[in-house]
Amino acid sequence: MSNRSRKIYLLTCIFAPFLIYCIYYYVQMVGKAAYNFTEFQYITYKYGTEDNMNNSFDSRTGLYVFETEISDTLKRFTVKLSKEELQEIHRKMIDINFYDLPDTIKSADAEYGGQDKGAVYNVHMAYTRKIKSVTWSVKSTNSNLNERMGQLVLFINKTLSNSKNRKENFDK
Repeated sequence: MSNRSRKIYLLTCIFAPFLIYCIYYYVQMVGKAAYNFTEFQYITYKYGTEDNMNNSFDSRTGLYVFETEISDTLKRFTVKLSKEELQEIHRKMIDINFYDLPDTIKSADAEYGGQDKGAVYNVHMAYTRKIKSVTWSVKSTNSNLNERMGQLVLFINKTLSNSKNRKENFDK
C-alpha cells in the first residue's frame, strides 16, 4: 500500500465514523427537542402579590382578568391570542432561555421564611410532553434572572395589551 493510500484509509477510518455520528446525534437531538411550538398546548400567566394573584390570563379560554389601579375592581376580557402571537411569546422564551430557568426565583428573605411583599409573576407553559412553570418575585437578588424574566413579562404584557386594544377597537 502506498503512503498516499494509507493516509486516505486512515482519514476515512477516523473522519467518516465521526461525521456519521455527528449527523446521527444532531438529528436525534433536534427531533427530541423538549419544547417545540408544534407541541404547544396553552399558556397561563398570573401576577400580583404573593397573597393576591388576581391578575391572570389563560390562553385555553382566552380569559384575561386584571385589577384596575383606580378602583381596585377586577375587569374581565376575552382575549384570543393568534398563533403568531403565541409563537412570538414562544420565541421570546427561547431567546431568554426560559426553559433553563429554575422553577422559583425569589428574594433571599423569602427563601429563609420571610415574607416577600413585592410583585410576583407566574408563567406556565404546557406542551404535549412537558410542562414548564416559573414563579418569579421582582425582589429577587439575582440580577441576571431578574433581567431575563423582566423582558419576558414586559413582552407578554405588551402582547396582551395589544391584543386587548385590537379587540376593543374592533368591537367599536
